[in-house]
Amino acid sequence: MSTASTVLLLGLIQGAIVVGTLLFAKRDRAAHRFLAALISLVSLKLVPYVLGFSGFYQKHPWLSYAPFELESGFGPLLYFYVLMRTGAGLPKRWQWHLLPLAIEAIYYTVMFLQPLAFKDAWHGRVQVYVDSFDTYFAFGSLCVYLWLALRRTREYESFTQENLTQAAPVTVRFLGITLTTFAVFLAVDVIFQVLSEFRPNSTYFDSYPLYLCNAAVVYVIGNGALRLSDPVPQISIPTPSDAAPAPKDWGKVADQIEARCQQRFLWRDPQLTLAIFAEAVELSPSYVSKALNNARNESFNAFVNRLRVQEMIELLSNPAESRDLIELAFECGFNSKASFNRCFKQVTGQTPTAFRQQILSASAPNPSPNRDP
Repeated sequence: MSTASTVLLLGLIQGAIVVGTLLFAKRDRAAHRFLAALISLVSLKLVPYVLGFSGFYQKHPWLSYAPFELESGFGPLLYFYVLMRTGAGLPKRWQWHLLPLAIEAIYYTVMFLQPLAFKDAWHGRVQVYVDSFDTYFAFGSLCVYLWLALRRTREYESFTQENLTQAAPVTVRFLGITLTTFAVFLAVDVIFQVLSEFRPNSTYFDSYPLYLCNAAVVYVIGNGALRLSDPVPQISIPTPSDAAPAPKDWGKVADQIEARCQQRFLWRDPQLTLAIFAEAVELSPSYVSKALNNARNESFNAFVNRLRVQEMIELLSNPAESRDLIELAFECGFNSKASFNRCFKQVTGQTPTAFRQQILSASAPNPSPNRDP
């Protein structure tokens, strides 16, 4: 096996490992199944080139038309994964989105089962047009679904920032990386398709960088999926409603909101949402959000996490407090180490560990200078 084939084979193995891991995941199974299906299709696209670079196709030409390259499924599976990963339901009759994938899979399976002589004749007369249609359809499909997935991701990020105190930043970052990776892959694929039009005699050997890019897609998305641990918040993004009438003094309203929050230590609830908070302070969610934005220039998320950090600072300012940092963070309302570290540094400009060390250093007694008798 050649070096070129081995490199692509490593990407294929990576894809198989990720798919197996996702299928046996205990939570977020619906989302993971769509991602597993997507990574399976991206990985399968590598198979013909692993075989081609190793000389396997030349020895076994009957393998032609094997249903390995099913790119029409990339777009809808990516979109469905984003929908499920952001807590949204699937669209009605979502199965129809997968009809092109089913047709493509059936076509290549039927062709794969034909005699070699028939396949050779078909390739020269018909398949060249089928290949062109497949290429343009896959490009268009992925562009449309990428746009839909990006729009949903932006809506999700905006909504969680405004309504949830634990805004799943890891999820948003992973979705952003995933969509960017597919966008880059699409751009590279288009470039190679355009170049092939000017080089009609080019072979798959000339497109090896494209296949490396394909392997990189498997690695980047697969590695990110294995590291992703945020649970999917089951939320629905509401349509905008009429805003509450503007009061004369938003600052006074914001002060009242914070006072009520301080009285009941509302920020200590790790599952706190804007709706729950608004009910606790006896105001509407839109009223609370407007008051914080207009008077404090803060989102609900930033407001609550600032109060959590302030309580954490008070705890750490006591040199006698020796409990573990993460234990204190959970007491203040954080539900993960990552969100705690990020919010603490945003407010203080320091990591929690550095802040504690600074407090301990400042409180340590200075040794008295030696004096001559």
